Amino acid sequence: MREVLLFAHLAGLLALTAGVGASLACKLAAARAGSAAAVLALLTTANGAVRRCAMPGSFLLLASGIGLVAVSHGAWSMTEPWILGAIALWFASAVVGIRLHAPRSRLARELTADLAATDAPVSGRVRSLVRGGLPASLLDTALLAAMVALMVFKPGS
Repeated sequence: MREVLLFAHLAGLLALTAGVGASLACKLAAARAGSAAAVLALLTTANGAVRRCAMPGSFLLLASGIGLVAVSHGAWSMTEPWILGAIALWFASAVVGIRLHAPRSRLARELTADLAATDAPVSGRVRSLVRGGLPASLLDTALLAAMVALMVFKPGS
């Protein structure tokens, strides 16, 4: 059972990392794209990467991590500082996604869809929304890197 949970944990981490990375790459490209259609395609792809890859990977990572602790026969406890830290970072990443990414991304996609439908140029408001979301994307990436560091190095154990 431990091997299955470990595989699921690593698969969840891979999916989360791939989704966050793809989303960040799409948003960076969208900030530079010339047409509304290109910006819309990139923002839609970023949204898909989060919904189809990062979010399921995130839940798999958390559930399998808790499962690994449960089957560790006392080797690890949910009160270990590195485990609590990783869980706190997981929740912080979820808050960043829900409170910072989702509303801004949704609005940017809606505005860009309207522009793309009329072949209008990308507006300053859309560019501002996309560029304004990049710090949140970088914060999410940093949270993910810190989570990985805690899982790999297990400080305090």
